[in-house]
Amino acid sequence: MRKVFSGCALMQMMMRLTLTFLLCGASAPLLAAEAPAFDTKAYCRSMGDMAGGSSEMELFCRQSEATAKQTIAGLEASDRAVKHCGELGQASGGSYEMMEFCLREEMAAEQKLNAAPAQAPAAAAAAGLPQFDTQAYCRSLGDAAGGSSEMELFCRQSEETAKNNLAGLSFSERVRNYCTQMGQATGGSYEMMEFCVKEEMAAEQQLQ
Repeated sequence: MRKVFSGCALMQMMMRLTLTFLLCGASAPLLAAEAPAFDTKAYCRSMGDMAGGSSEMELFCRQSEATAKQTIAGLEASDRAVKHCGELGQASGGSYEMMEFCLREEMAAEQKLNAAPAQAPAAAAAAGLPQFDTQAYCRSLGDAAGGSSEMELFCRQSEETAKNNLAGLSFSERVRNYCTQMGQATGGSYEMMEFCVKEEMAAEQQLQ
């Protein structure tokens, strides 16, 4: 008898391998809050074919998709999350399980974003840093990723880390002015400014 991978393990592996790719682009968008109509039979047939022609895998896939579709119907997700995750589910070939996974991640990210403390412009000014609008910048990155709150949250965390790192660096006024312009040119990014500052500091050392 041929050896068959565990259906659950293989499905999880496929989800992890495709999620990063799906965040970079999706197929035709769904309207906000529109319930997608995925072709589960065709999708699960393709999963079975990918597993070497396994009917066991196809059956497991159908059962998982049916459970996920039912679960999605009971989730209280925002229109933004439904639209974004519907597109990801669609881009993966039509998977309710992928959509459910995405919705749970997005809902968790939205909760953290809503609970995040307000920006403190005075703190940035005290450190001699420009006052970039991190919330607006990261919202735009989330929108560019199809309306992803998870991407927006990651951006905010990265920007906060970069701002703290910049506050601990000592660099020339020339570097400060130049890299502030670079950060502003990208939409107001401390992360881009930090990258610029480190590159400029290294260049200054080599020039001496």
